[in-house]
Amino acid sequence: MRPVPGGAEPSFLLHPLDFLGGDEVPGLSFFPGMDLSTDFKLSFFDQVVGRLAADFRIVTMLEHARRVAKGSDARTRDPEALRAVR
Repeated sequence: MRPVPGGAEPSFLLHPLDFLGGDEVPGLSFFPGMDLSTDFKLSFFDQVVGRLAADFRIVTMLEHARRVAKGSDARTRDPEALRAVR
């Protein structure tokens, strides 16, 4: 795996409609992207994930959260301290 400039890693939030086309549920045609077929969306997703997997380890949100909790430099905030700022 190659290093990422700035240390940032790609992150994708996927929605069920990313995998479902207007050919399956015509009633959802008002959503953006629903003019694409399910087959096209699934094929495109396979291509994107294949390219990402060449350079990155694909993990679930659970695995990602565990990694962050285990040894991240991510800062945490005390809820009481945040209330004092208001």
